[in-house]
Amino acid sequence: MLKSTITKFQTFSLVILCLSLLAHTPVARSRTTAIKDHSIPGLPTVNTHVLSPIQNAGCPPATFDPNAPNLLRNSSFEVAGPRGVSANIFGRNGAVDTRSAAADWTMHTSNDRAPVRTELIKSNRFGSGASMLHITAGSNEGGVYQLFERDDHGPELVVASVWVYVKRGRVVLATGNEGVTPTYALNGTFNSWEKLTACSDGSTTNNWFVIYSTDVNGSDFYVDQAKVSRVKPVPNKCAGMMIEKIVPNVTFPGGVIAINGRGFGNRQGTKLPAINRNNGLNLLQVTKWTDTQILAKSPLDLIGGTYVVLIYCDDTYRTSSNSLEVTVRADLHRPR
Repeated sequence: MLKSTITKFQTFSLVILCLSLLAHTPVARSRTTAIKDHSIPGLPTVNTHVLSPIQNAGCPPATFDPNAPNLLRNSSFEVAGPRGVSANIFGRNGAVDTRSAAADWTMHTSNDRAPVRTELIKSNRFGSGASMLHITAGSNEGGVYQLFERDDHGPELVVASVWVYVKRGRVVLATGNEGVTPTYALNGTFNSWEKLTACSDGSTTNNWFVIYSTDVNGSDFYVDQAKVSRVKPVPNKCAGMMIEKIVPNVTFPGGVIAINGRGFGNRQGTKLPAINRNNGLNLLQVTKWTDTQILAKSPLDLIGGTYVVLIYCDDTYRTSSNSLEVTVRADLHRPR
């Protein structure tokens, strides 16, 4: 039996979503039988409206192997649980048997009198397997989860994904450790299939995967083909590279700055100096490169403000040197 844990995960407004894990009972595997032909109303058998996930920079990372093993069990919801192809819990205080209709998946709700219903039905998503899981949550913090590793023992870098079809409400996919889920993605469409994808940043280990409603009025949605895979860490090509001083530390758009330091290497190679602000990527144009100094020109379209200068190891932009601040003043005199 797992210990009771106060759980949290971030929602669309970045408010930590509190979850209270119930006892987890290992689920015996059984064959899926008598799956109802209960297709989503109005959804064509061959889906013509599949949205590709909007990827954040570096997600999935360059080192991610799309064929990496799936850490989840019964990830396509093909196997029914011991309770059969339909299972319910009736609010937090009334939830006794939390095993869902799909083997290896556990139902949860954090709100009393907010039931969760799970149902295995025939899948008609193009490219899918035989079945999918229909989830109806009476409030927020209701859905299903799976523990795929012990607390504090999961991988730090993962890519998590799941196909969702949301009829009503708002749905989040999240992963993390011991109930904390800093890595998440929310649906952006309704009444069409959408693949949610989220990538961890290495700040925590990952040992569980959740698919939950985040709408206080409840959600009605379908899920298919969930996946969590390890990501191979990127080798640190920036070892020993240190920026010590930027001259001048006040410049203008198009101005040349000297990046002084050590460990830059005698040639640029894959390294990319940048002057960034508010997560924007602005590469510098290198005019001279030595092991201790880089001369580079800033982009002409910079606006005034405080920027950071750093050197990326390569065009994955995942590892870099340290950074120092530089002020850009658009009102400074520019040489003709």
